[in-house]
Amino acid sequence: DINLFDYQVGGDGDESAGWSNSEGINNGHALKFVDNKGSDNHTVNINQDGSSGKINSGMVENKLVDGYPKLSKDKTEKVELLDYLFDLRETNNVKKVYSGLDKLFTIDQEGYHVFNSDQHYAYLKNNGSSFAKEFTVGNIEGQNSPGFYPFSQPTSSTIADIKESSDEATLGYTGVNHYYGMTIETSFIQPKGGKINNNQDMIFEFSGDDDVWVFIDDVLVLDLGGIHGKVSGTINFANGEVTRTDIKGSEALGTTLKKAFDKAGVNVELESTGGFADYSTHTIKFFYLERGNFDSNCMIKFNFPTIPKDSVAVAKEVTGEGGSGIDYADNIDFEFNMKVAGSNYVKQEYALWKNGEEVLDEYGQPVTGTTDSDGNFTLKHSEMAVFSGISADSQYQVTELGAYLNGYTVYIDGTVHEVNPDSTSGITVPSVQTGMLTVGEDQSVVFRNEIKNRATLNIKKQLATGEEATNKEFQIKLKIQGVEYEGTYSVGAQSGFGANDGIIALKAGQTATITGLPYGVSFEVEEMLDG
Repeated sequence: DINLFDYQVGGDGDESAGWSNSEGINNGHALKFVDNKGSDNHTVNINQDGSSGKINSGMVENKLVDGYPKLSKDKTEKVELLDYLFDLRETNNVKKVYSGLDKLFTIDQEGYHVFNSDQHYAYLKNNGSSFAKEFTVGNIEGQNSPGFYPFSQPTSSTIADIKESSDEATLGYTGVNHYYGMTIETSFIQPKGGKINNNQDMIFEFSGDDDVWVFIDDVLVLDLGGIHGKVSGTINFANGEVTRTDIKGSEALGTTLKKAFDKAGVNVELESTGGFADYSTHTIKFFYLERGNFDSNCMIKFNFPTIPKDSVAVAKEVTGEGGSGIDYADNIDFEFNMKVAGSNYVKQEYALWKNGEEVLDEYGQPVTGTTDSDGNFTLKHSEMAVFSGISADSQYQVTELGAYLNGYTVYIDGTVHEVNPDSTSGITVPSVQTGMLTVGEDQSVVFRNEIKNRATLNIKKQLATGEEATNKEFQIKLKIQGVEYEGTYSVGAQSGFGANDGIIALKAGQTATITGLPYGVSFEVEEMLDG
């Protein structure tokens, strides 16, 4: 969701305002939209940029409060929630709200969602009485960038020639509509290892001014607060590193996802690389303010796979002992049951994802599946089913079923769960299930099966009754998960035999033994006839 907010200072809509101004959106609040920002050091006042306009860290608390940033007592005596700036309620002529906007971002050749005001001018078209519900984005094509002023309309074919919108605040610096805010919120999936699009690191980047606060799962991760010039910040979801570069690159400031969550006092499951747990889902909330009545720049770039807020993602991962890889796991079907509001989720469509990315067919369309008449569906290793259209207050439960679960230790969201019998279908099979979960609080479930016991496959060649035993070797072709077996096998006490093109050689009465197979693997045995 993208929302824009148009603020006014002063009863007459004049955008010239000293930092002590108490009219319009500034009335009764500590955070000011200002014109004369003064020359005091930026750490003294949250509304002054000082001589260099550097990042003013720590203006807001480390966690959202009721969904909004809250000013920190370390920066101001008046500690208050910033809901009056970012909620969707309009306030007379002080704040106007434009919610649910679209078409700000384009997708580049590397799969990044991008908006860059140095390359494009984005604005909401005004028909004289109202603004459009989507952005118009024009290519600047070598012109000097006018910046990011979404309420200011171009007046000619020269996109850089902009003016203030006719029914909003009057002239500010260079004759454009300053003093606005923007929020962006979405849910996303952490792919395996934080890698996406041909092994690229998954990232979020911002460059611009003024205040920007980026919260992940309501924890402040990227802090670019303050009235300042163009600064930048990056969140790397592969290694968990968070970097900030101050104005003119004067200071490089860094942290990590772990440090950000620790500072907020919030537990989070991370991989050893520093990124979030594989296949986990998260929310990102971006808060942006243009307060300084001077230049306005905005570049946002990200490549994480987003999912609707009203959705549930069920993911499957299979590993060997200690989290190692495992042969044949990619093609084992693991069966699940989905319940919503206590009932089987019958004949419901889901989007299929693999390795944290949506699966597309040869025509570029999403691949989908449907639960059966019992609410069951199957997933392979590294696959995920994403169910959409489930309200945030709905409760759901997911059960993994399978006669071969006894071969695995099953983790649900990192916690070992006991395998129990399930007889709901009239047949008793092992099962593992979540508790009752709420969509708005637990948007994803990751089932990770780690090998506990391995299976042994024995193939014996036996002659029919009355057939005379000879020293002849018979050619037996073995396929595992539909692929010709190329591994080793033993015959009796002798080991180290190798299969070629799936062929195992056996004499009458001999047995080939293959060990170390994962539970649930399928196989096919075929004797090759002479000639």
